[in-house]
Amino acid sequence: MTPDAKSCRPAGSNWIASGGGAIAPEAASGAQGTVQGASGYADTYQRVIQGTWTSPVTNKLLLEAGFSSYVSRWGWMKPPGAITNLVQVTEQSSLNSMPAGLVYRALNRNFNNWQSPNVWRASASYVTGAHNMKFGYQGAYHITDTGEFRNENRVSYRFNNGVPNQLTMDIGNWQTADRTEYHAVYAQDQWTMGRLTLQGAARFDRAWSWAPAEHNGWNGSDRFHSQPITFSRTEGVKGFNDITPRMGAAYDVFGTGKTSLKVNVGKYLQSANNQDRYTFMNPAQGTRFQTSTARDWNDANFNYVPDCDLMNPAANGECGAWLSPTFGNPVSPVTINPAILEGWGIRPYDWQFGGSVQHEVLPRTSVEVGYYRRWFGNFIVTDNRAVGPQDFNEFTITAPQNQSLPGGGGYTLTYYDPKSLAVNNYLTFETDYGPARTQYWHGVDVNINTRMRNGLTFQGGTSSGRGVWDYCGVAAKLPGLFNT
Repeated sequence: MTPDAKSCRPAGSNWIASGGGAIAPEAASGAQGTVQGASGYADTYQRVIQGTWTSPVTNKLLLEAGFSSYVSRWGWMKPPGAITNLVQVTEQSSLNSMPAGLVYRALNRNFNNWQSPNVWRASASYVTGAHNMKFGYQGAYHITDTGEFRNENRVSYRFNNGVPNQLTMDIGNWQTADRTEYHAVYAQDQWTMGRLTLQGAARFDRAWSWAPAEHNGWNGSDRFHSQPITFSRTEGVKGFNDITPRMGAAYDVFGTGKTSLKVNVGKYLQSANNQDRYTFMNPAQGTRFQTSTARDWNDANFNYVPDCDLMNPAANGECGAWLSPTFGNPVSPVTINPAILEGWGIRPYDWQFGGSVQHEVLPRTSVEVGYYRRWFGNFIVTDNRAVGPQDFNEFTITAPQNQSLPGGGGYTLTYYDPKSLAVNNYLTFETDYGPARTQYWHGVDVNINTRMRNGLTFQGGTSSGRGVWDYCGVAAKLPGLFNT
């Protein structure tokens, strides 16, 4: 790869940096950027390892097993020879024909991620023709590590027309790590009896998560924190246990093989991974530990050095007070109901239903019409317990007249403005405040399939549907859900 005319894509032995003019080359990290572009250095890789084993024990019994491991590294890294001993500066204005938001002078606050889902499985299938059975097991272990690099000064400046107006202080190179594991066993059976085929299955899942003691926090010391910041192993989801059914039927209506009726219904669980509830309890997450703070800065003597005691959180010298008073300490942005992290039938889910009729209307041409529906459950909600319904001002607006809106539009929408900015958040089940939310999607598909004599296949169709999301029952108790 060779540099382009604008020198925004230099090449090296094992890296590529690309982007626009909003970040100077010495500050290229990818962690900052504006609409004009961003720059970055990537020295990452992807890796996939897979293995499978099959054994046809008899002409009716088949044993199978498999394993796969995927490693994905992504983000932006510190390039060789990067400038890290100077203070990074962000210029707000378009000074001297440079783009507004220019980041220059040094590298700071770039990040990289390591994600590795590892899954394994085993199953036994017994097939007799009219009767098929399968028993199986699945397991997974998901790894996510995130690191954020900070430069040696642990501060960055913000200028406007070359005049300092704010600085940001950072804790040292911060790490977060999450782990999620699940195991599942299942059994499925299929019988064909004349024109009718029946299918049934049941599956047991158990999933849990934790934040390991390693790779969470900062194991060094620096100017803003003299001791390492470490955490013990922290449990996340303590155990989601679920039994989910699935079933289906197919019927040859006239016994000619030209008209079939198919129906299926099943319950499916939200994926178990290092997101959402599985990471809520990690003490190193940005919502639970304050790793940086900004403060106003009036550089009265124009020496481009903040003449103040940076470790004093109050306004002093040229510096204003810390804008994040909990800098360098844990924060508790939300209280979590432990019941949402453990138990039977707690994990978010969706039911799926499908019913269709397929008919051969001409030789080698069939038409299928189907109705499909998905509905969801086990929602959680955040209740700001510092305010109540009396702490909001209600106002309404009228939806525009438009045929694409329900009823053609013209109806009234109600919203709320808070009177108070106090915060005491509590995360719990929506059903603690009223009936469960109604959330579903349903639609109709029409498909046509034609197989020509010369082997050509033609397929076409239409799909239409509608989604409904109604949580007005909960919003009556928690008007902050419509907070503007």
